[in-house]
Amino acid sequence: MLETLQKLCKQWEKALLQEAEYVQKFGAKRFPFIDAVRIEQSEDVSIYEAQLSTGSDSKSLPVSMPLEIELNKKRYAAEVLFREDDYVVLEIGHSLGTEIPNGEILVESSFLLKQLMKRLEEVREEKTPLQKVHSVLKPKKKAKTASNASSSLEDIYFRTLKNPVTFVWGPPGTGKTYNLSRVIAQHYTKGKKILVLSHSNAAVDVLMENLVHVLTEKKKWKDGDVLRIGQPITPFLLHHPSVTLRKYLIQQHPEIDRLTSKVLDRQYKKTKPSIQALVNEIQTHENNENTSFSKWRKKEKEAIEDAAVIGTTISKASIDKQIYTKYYDLVVIDEASMINIPQIAFCSTLAEKTLIAGDFKQLPPIAQSREKLAMKWLQQDIFHAAGVASAFDKTYSHPQAVLLTQQRRMHQDISSFTNKYIYHDLVGDHPSILSGKRGIHSLAPFPNKASQFIDTTGFGEFTLRDSRGQSRLNPFHAILQLQLTLEAVNNGITSIGLMTPYAAQAQLLKRLIQDFFPLINGEHDIFAATVHQFQGEEKDLVIFDSVDSPPEYRASLMLTKEEHERLLTVAFTRSKSKFFHIGHRRFLETKLPKEHLLQKWIHEQQKHNTIVSKESIGNWIHQLDNRLLFTNGNTAMWNRDIERSKKSIVMGGPIRNNQGLEHISSRDVRKVWVGECSPPTGWEHVKKDCTFSFFIADEKVLWLQIAIPNLVFRPYVSIRINSPNAVEWLQNIILSNKEKNALNKRA
Repeated sequence: MLETLQKLCKQWEKALLQEAEYVQKFGAKRFPFIDAVRIEQSEDVSIYEAQLSTGSDSKSLPVSMPLEIELNKKRYAAEVLFREDDYVVLEIGHSLGTEIPNGEILVESSFLLKQLMKRLEEVREEKTPLQKVHSVLKPKKKAKTASNASSSLEDIYFRTLKNPVTFVWGPPGTGKTYNLSRVIAQHYTKGKKILVLSHSNAAVDVLMENLVHVLTEKKKWKDGDVLRIGQPITPFLLHHPSVTLRKYLIQQHPEIDRLTSKVLDRQYKKTKPSIQALVNEIQTHENNENTSFSKWRKKEKEAIEDAAVIGTTISKASIDKQIYTKYYDLVVIDEASMINIPQIAFCSTLAEKTLIAGDFKQLPPIAQSREKLAMKWLQQDIFHAAGVASAFDKTYSHPQAVLLTQQRRMHQDISSFTNKYIYHDLVGDHPSILSGKRGIHSLAPFPNKASQFIDTTGFGEFTLRDSRGQSRLNPFHAILQLQLTLEAVNNGITSIGLMTPYAAQAQLLKRLIQDFFPLINGEHDIFAATVHQFQGEEKDLVIFDSVDSPPEYRASLMLTKEEHERLLTVAFTRSKSKFFHIGHRRFLETKLPKEHLLQKWIHEQQKHNTIVSKESIGNWIHQLDNRLLFTNGNTAMWNRDIERSKKSIVMGGPIRNNQGLEHISSRDVRKVWVGECSPPTGWEHVKKDCTFSFFIADEKVLWLQIAIPNLVFRPYVSIRINSPNAVEWLQNIILSNKEKNALNKRA
């Protein structure tokens, strides 16, 4: 057995290497910084404070993870100790002077893969860790269970006491987080050490936040016993006085934090003199151990060692020696369906007992390499690898698994579909569902309708590809999502999710939301993202856009590959009260197999009379924002936009000839025509197929389906939208990056 497991570890290491080699082709992600100031110097490292350059995606910069900085084409080992908005504190393995004018932080995506390879090399040399891996991959056919357990919570807790591994299958809304947080709390109150892991910071935060609430309610909370390590993102954890490692150390050792707080205090970021004042003060205290970063690091290690419960990401656990060398009685791995086999295997070696929770009907792990081993081990989840999923398919049970069977999230008109077609009636509705969501369910748009299919058949052919030709987007669908959002907010719905399978469409939605809802600040909870980014989220209203429509000839792999049902499961199960699907019915019904989940969804909507066609658009769309207008022929406003254009006009469409554009040709602005037909004299021409008519003024105002003279067909509805962030980005997509750069050179 041990020899077989050692060979398996070597396979995993090779799979990880294949993935690392693939992602290395794309290089490191770069975060430029300026005005770095050394605030502490020791024999081994230097500590610098720096400001990230404008435009850097600071939220994606990892904290407390090894990385590199690049100065003058030379690289140095470094780590981000703290990050607050655009300001960071860096630990660098060299002394690079008192000030660094500029440089770049490099985040190499292959680093974590190679670190996991090292951990697996260590595991395969030890008998006990390999036995733990075996118990996860080949769970025993008999489990020790509590014969008198009165609830899933009691059952799970007893199993984690008596069995080496316990699986929890928690379909959406069935109380997985509720049960896990209470199982962790029970182990904690018995004096046990617990490691809480998941694939993302958001997933870790959800479980840790619930644990804090449970312990606080039971008056069992003790500062320092429960620590969130890494970079939390939820407001509750960020503002809690002691659950994050940094907040706890500040609470316990305010004298150490005196200078680190000043580093992050914005009053020191105003001018060069104030920066220099900070440098002078810090240099005065560099030799004072009580105020140094070195003592801070020492206290960090002590706090981690003393903590009873640690919550962090799996990636962090595989690279932080303080975490992976610590002893634990129980490791809890949440959202395990999105975590690859080598990660699960390694984490199972960190504790005496392992609790694995997730939903194998949802999204699997993601890997980019197409090599055989990488696809086998990095794209498969543990539920399938350990035989749990197949057991439920055959006998509706597994000896080492607990199925949570009552969902409390979705309105019954939504869950009736998911319970039947996805979970095959293994999951039912809790009695509270019958009365718990009536308030929001009754609100417009589509009052008293929990599920609705908005059919865009007959409006036009809007699907585009991004500049690389890979991801799809549909501007008409995106604007409908925005209008539904405006309608919902106007009627009191503030928790809204805009979801799509495609990254390009998600980018367009984010830009629309940025323009129309610029200041959220707790007033509105509006989240636009891909389906993959939505796993673990929930909103009162979810608007899902399947995007695919003509002029595409076939549905994309997103909707047809083997895992499409898992993607759609996430889409269907994120809403609590209302779920709207925007899609092109004719395209979906003709391009997808008859047994496809979307075909079943459309059939159910037809049966319950919850399909909205183009003829009904005037019944639900209202004028709620002057920046967005639906009209069937307002040429006066279009002419005003033509007259007001100051820099550029970009337009196109399927026209028979270029007659009738004289009033636009006379404008003294840059004019670009997109389409097969040649434009009038004085226009730049981007010759490419354009299946819908559009007009863009100054990269700010977009007319979609405008009634351009000599169109092949008359638009059913025209839309005017003023959204600078979205329109500029969309214009770039329509022209393609290469063509836009060429136009800029000619300007």
